[in-house]
Amino acid sequence: MESTANDPAFGPVIEYLAQARATAKRLGYKDPAMGAAYDKQVLMLLSLAYVEVFGTSLEAPDWVPHISFYFPWGSPNPDDIYRFVPMDAGGSYRFAGVKGTAPVALITMRKGGAHLGQINGRTLGEIDLTTIEADGEGRYSFVLSAVRPEGYAGAWYETHGETQSLLYRSRTSGPGQSDPVCTIERLDRLPDAAMLGPEASAHKIAMLASYAARQNELVLGYLNGVRARGGAEGFIFDDQSGYGSVTNQRTLMHLFELAPGEALILETELPREVRYWSVQLYDAHFSGIDYVFRQSSLNGVNVRVDADGRARLVVCGSDPGVANWLDTGAWKAGGLLWRWSYADSYPLPAVRKVKLADLAACLPADTARIGVEERREAMSRRIAYYQTRSR
Repeated sequence: MESTANDPAFGPVIEYLAQARATAKRLGYKDPAMGAAYDKQVLMLLSLAYVEVFGTSLEAPDWVPHISFYFPWGSPNPDDIYRFVPMDAGGSYRFAGVKGTAPVALITMRKGGAHLGQINGRTLGEIDLTTIEADGEGRYSFVLSAVRPEGYAGAWYETHGETQSLLYRSRTSGPGQSDPVCTIERLDRLPDAAMLGPEASAHKIAMLASYAARQNELVLGYLNGVRARGGAEGFIFDDQSGYGSVTNQRTLMHLFELAPGEALILETELPREVRYWSVQLYDAHFSGIDYVFRQSSLNGVNVRVDADGRARLVVCGSDPGVANWLDTGAWKAGGLLWRWSYADSYPLPAVRKVKLADLAACLPADTARIGVEERREAMSRRIAYYQTRSR
């Protein structure tokens, strides 16, 4: 087989992989498992870039997976389904579907996007699908464009002039809630040709590689910023509005390191009113830890609150027999991401490190415990729930 080392078509991808390898050498992973995890992330970002660059287009927009179970860069919320589509701010688009019962369902206008070789930028505007007008069966339809179409009397939203991409997000807390259905159709342009020409293909490959490289640089450096602002000492507020976060959400982060036989206890009061809240673990590369087969996240519906009205959770690598356990998945270092969404207050959780041997004495006597069989049953329900969603 002919070598691709000097292939101009795949040159940008080869350069991305070479840069990633040089970065790994610079970081000097002493633990082979850390190096292997980094290699996986490099390929994950490349796979995500392919989906977003080749799987959809400005002329024929179709929602494609964004951050997800398969592409967990930046610690995506396990309870969210994220979709991406590129957008022309001057174009006209029709959206239609069924509302569902998810407590959070948004279409966010943003700058940037993989099709431009850029990371996604700040939130420019939101459309809340939970409040959109619908018929008796929950069906809705609206147009998004720079100006209202002439003669159109239906629901209409104005596109922010800097919009270059859209993020769809649907968030549920448990099996009793259903995700909305949302289709997208461009009204002012016909779909592009089915087969790409050489120039168009080369351009997309270049954008793919640029996007993957920028994302890799972002996630490797992001946690350094969190650490510099005190994130290793306790939870700190992390402003993610520059990356398309939910407008009515407060995000908190904490970085941890655990030695064998150690655990973290998280403790917080709860807002009087809150539409959704959750906490999850991410690894040392800022990627979410497997949340289907591990209880690496919990939300306000499945957390058991203590009798004093406070929520307490335990973070460690082995099951401590506590219901509110967050499984690190054998990661000795990583982080925690806490979300308060649509709340009347935003408490700052306390975090303390304890010896596992002292855990029982550090928790209230009425803290919910769980046995092996009950844990197995709870995990079976968890696996079934997440596998039924379109991850």
